[in-house]
Amino acid sequence: MASFIFCAGTSIWKDIFHRILHDIRTLGTVLIVGNTDTGKSTFAAYLINEALKKGLRPAIVDADIGQGDLAPPNTIEGAVINTPVIDLRDVAPSLIEFVGSITTAGFEESIIEAVKKLRGARISSNVCIIKADGYVLNDGINYKIRVAEEINLIL
Repeated sequence: MASFIFCAGTSIWKDIFHRILHDIRTLGTVLIVGNTDTGKSTFAAYLINEALKKGLRPAIVDADIGQGDLAPPNTIEGAVINTPVIDLRDVAPSLIEFVGSITTAGFEESIIEAVKKLRGARISSNVCIIKADGYVLNDGINYKIRVAEEINLIL
């Protein structure tokens, strides 16, 4: 079962984290989905920090090929996080997959395969936080559902 949560501000994030904490430990993966410029990166940093406080070892996969935080556009990046972060731009990627576009449309399969590869390579972490791009309008939400299915978040 999948649930989509709209985040209006950081004051409600603590409750959201506690609601998904069990799923994080069980599934090992969180997929952050939202429109462009809605706080996905900030929420990812918050989840990383809260996971660290709970004794988890989070990894981040930045699947935003248009405006990724860890590396240049055209790529999907990943890193295991060992210390609290303020901004994802301060995280150095340890894994990078080149996609070759800053536009999701037409590159969905390449992006999904890169996300699966980086998620599978998250050595020494027990939680993977995947920050998706802002493509949710038109066919974007169907694409996000496919991503969730491919990484086994929706059975």
